[in-house]
Amino acid sequence: MDFQKTQKERQLFAQRSVVLGGLLALSLTSTAVLSLCLMNSSRIILVPTLPADASLDANGHVDAEYLEDMSRDVAWLFLNKTPETSRYFERKAQRIMDPTSFEGVKVALEKESARAEATHTSQAFFPDDFFEDPSNLYSEVRGRLVIMQGTQVIDDQPKIYALHWSKTGTLVRLLSIAEIDPKDAKGEKVKPIQTSEGM
Repeated sequence: MDFQKTQKERQLFAQRSVVLGGLLALSLTSTAVLSLCLMNSSRIILVPTLPADASLDANGHVDAEYLEDMSRDVAWLFLNKTPETSRYFERKAQRIMDPTSFEGVKVALEKESARAEATHTSQAFFPDDFFEDPSNLYSEVRGRLVIMQGTQVIDDQPKIYALHWSKTGTLVRLLSIAEIDPKDAKGEKVKPIQTSEGM
């Protein structure tokens, strides 16, 4: 009797083990399939970390560090693009642009997006220096702009961009961002000149 009861319990345990093993295998397979689907549908999106209000000093001027942070985030937003993320950037630009200049920038962004999609190009910007002039609501971003077609680099050049800002109360918004010639950069003019005597 005990032997038959033990045999039945073993058979029942074996059947349950097979069923649980099958369910576990099914669960692992579905998890792997979902992971692959998520990987294939993922997009790289850069989200600017712009605060709602500007940091102002005692005289109501925009803080230089705040202006540098704004310049960094705007450079990331406008200068790092892929065909997949260009529409996202267009929508985000409205949040940080001055309303008086947004429509003109929107048209330019749409043209750039169409060109990037047609040529399958993307670009990445690597900033390495900033210049801020808070009293004139002006800043500059220096770095390298790399343009790629697929995985092939088709252009890699140093660039300088000038940014003009507007301030309404404690809100600071971007008026324009444009590439400038190095000889027109204000940042170069304020840096001390090093002489061989000082070395």
